[in-house]
Amino acid sequence: MKTTSEKFKALREEKRLTQQALANILSVTKQNIANVESGHQKPTFDLMKKMIEELNINTNWLIADVGTMYNQTPNEVLKEELRKEF
Repeated sequence: MKTTSEKFKALREEKRLTQQALANILSVTKQNIANVESGHQKPTFDLMKKMIEELNINTNWLIADVGTMYNQTPNEVLKEELRKEF
């Protein structure tokens, strides 16, 4: 199971964002993002909420490491299930 710090960094890298760009999107400082990614600071509830809302992140993935990184539409879920079957 990935730590929250690892998930923040993985998400930022997946989106191909710099720490500054992610900080701008989430209305926090670059240092705040760096501290979370390094594990020196736990993300606040507000920061996690902003990440979920602004970047369409799956709450279950971010909090409990369950499911995929992004929220999926019903069609995406169906496609994923069909891929598993065939």
